[in-house]
Amino acid sequence: MVALKHALRLILIFAFAHVLPVQAQIDSKFVTDELAAAGKSLIEGHVKEGNSRIVALLRQIDPTKDAENYWRVSTTLVEFLSQIEDHAQAGQVLGSIISTKIPDAVPVYKQWMQFYIGRNLAYSGNRDYGETFLRALTAGAAITPISSPHSCSYGLSRHCIYAHSASRTAS
Repeated sequence: MVALKHALRLILIFAFAHVLPVQAQIDSKFVTDELAAAGKSLIEGHVKEGNSRIVALLRQIDPTKDAENYWRVSTTLVEFLSQIEDHAQAGQVLGSIISTKIPDAVPVYKQWMQFYIGRNLAYSGNRDYGETFLRALTAGAAITPISSPHSCSYGLSRHCIYAHSASRTAS
């Protein structure tokens, strides 16, 4: 009777294994290849296909077991969603990244998150609050190993200020 129960459990596991999402540590080369294929789809104008590939890849990664690949794929998704101006969805992905606490463990990731959050807030209609994040990122003249978000956030801050000033002048 006990053997039958174990056999039934194994049969059920194998029967539904292809349906259930698998989260595991994935080979970095596989992630790189999948991101390249998704990028190619996007460049060729297959936006839904590219988005679906990135989302499917992200669902396969367990952030507790493979933080680096989870970071790579999720931030790629944030960048993609920002480019197509789906700021609500990008905000949800940012929320899921924050919940993993991955940015807390790596200072550079924390700076990137600050940039992503500030940019997302600025573009989704919360310019003042987004500008707060971006200004905090650019504060001080210290040189850090993450110059790209610093320069981008500075440019975005300038954009926010200009847009905010222009809207005040127009009214």
